[in-house]
Amino acid sequence: MVRGGYGRNFDKVLLNITSNERRQILGQYASYTVLNPSYDNPLGGITFETIKAQNLPRDMIVIANDYKTPTQDQVSIGLAQQVGAGYAVQMDYVHSKGFNEPRARRINFFEDPVTHLPRNPTAFGRPFPQFIDITRYETTAKSDYDGWQFGFQGRDFGPAWLKAQFSGSYTLSWTYSDHESNRFDQVTNPFNLADEWSFSASDQRHRFIVNGMARLPWDVTLSTIFFAGSPRTINTRTNLDPFGTGTGRWLDATGATIPRYSARTEKNDYKLDLRLSKDVRIGHMRLQGLVEGFNVLNTKNLTNYNGVVGARTYLQAANSTDTFYQPRQVQLGFRVSY
Repeated sequence: MVRGGYGRNFDKVLLNITSNERRQILGQYASYTVLNPSYDNPLGGITFETIKAQNLPRDMIVIANDYKTPTQDQVSIGLAQQVGAGYAVQMDYVHSKGFNEPRARRINFFEDPVTHLPRNPTAFGRPFPQFIDITRYETTAKSDYDGWQFGFQGRDFGPAWLKAQFSGSYTLSWTYSDHESNRFDQVTNPFNLADEWSFSASDQRHRFIVNGMARLPWDVTLSTIFFAGSPRTINTRTNLDPFGTGTGRWLDATGATIPRYSARTEKNDYKLDLRLSKDVRIGHMRLQGLVEGFNVLNTKNLTNYNGVVGARTYLQAANSTDTFYQPRQVQLGFRVSY
């Protein structure tokens, strides 16, 4: 069987952005930082009118005049074939392209006409001196995904006393983007958006998953799932801020940057989970006892890498509470159905 499809998906536009911008322009609210506030009087007697009367430069968030609806196009084509009575294989190619995706850009900087770098406002001032940071929400970001997906499955095979089934998939993919967060990721150089294009945080070249279940004699069921994945990207960045734009990926005052997600985790990920259960019927009740093992092979999967260039622990992994990265665990349980 040959199959394929095309679809266009639209994301929502946050309408509160325009209302917040209007409230800021009309002076209907103001931000104020209070250090060590008390619970009974957190503002220390300061009123909204007092804050407005100070007429200090403040931050501003605006929405671009050409803000568009975020869109993603996806196309796929594939083959599927049944093999015998209980087996099937499939292969698909998927391409998706996102455009008009949202991000944020700080725009209250002068541009150096030669280097196309932002000029530090402490030395050159700002185009709009009545404001400090002006953050513009815009839809200039994009993303790309290309993937080959291979799948297989088998149903009800084996002798009568050992019926089993399995399914699995392998994915070879490439994911690129120039932003990560769902809403308004910042850029490093507001005058060089092309510098943001790189591998995405979700880019992983190879992924393999297989799971199976077997019905054993004496109402015993064995289930298993195995996952293997190639190295993942690391969010590489710095703590330097030579141009007063906020920290990002600056390496020095020449404007050099480290590419986004330009490092990889040091090893592949593997994990094997098992589950063994037995049913016992007592009248109208069914008792089920089970034992589950997670990360049965006790694989040391690593995560939470420090991506800050120059840090003592740069590109070193750290602890995680995520269950995927825990050492071998075994748990016992039971269930009563009636």
